[in-house]
Amino acid sequence: MDAIRKSHTYGATDNIVLEFWAGDHFMGDEFKSATIPTMRVKARGTGKIAKAGIIRNQKYVYEAKPDQQDISLEFRDTSPEPGTNYYYARIEQADGQIAWASTIWIVR
Repeated sequence: MDAIRKSHTYGATDNIVLEFWAGDHFMGDEFKSATIPTMRVKARGTGKIAKAGIIRNQKYVYEAKPDQQDISLEFRDTSPEPGTNYYYARIEQADGQIAWASTIWIVR
């Protein structure tokens, strides 16, 4: 229940495993930072992952097409917008199944 209250969760249309981090902060967290930390996405699909992306404020800022079942990616946003930015990871498998992480809010 604690994880649900903290939004340390993700949604998926299949049995996909997903982790999303910004520095030491896990999906669902909100924190203040003068800089945007490196973001990490780890996922294990039930099939090949065709597309993995990080979305900032409703726009893709990072996209990869790994074509693998297990992925581990890193991204650093070098041009964040002023003020508060929110980020989440989205995974799309080749068979159309998807997963998306809870949002990380970063206040600058």
